[in-house]
Amino acid sequence: MCKKREGAHVGKKNFARGLSKKQEDLLLKNEREKKKKKKKKKKKKKKKKRFVVKRGGFKF
Repeated sequence: MCKKREGAHVGKKNFARGLSKKQEDLLLKNEREKKKKKKKKKKKKKKKKRFVVKRGGFKF
């Protein structure tokens, strides 16, 4: 039995779901963690090939 809460701090989408304070905080926490994980992604460096020799159309 979740009671709809009234107040300025209630997000619209969460308010529409009628979530309790605990559930709402968990949701926000999860969203924050997901954003952090996305930022951590590193680009892989491409290795430079020292020798580029064409033999029959293939690169070595």
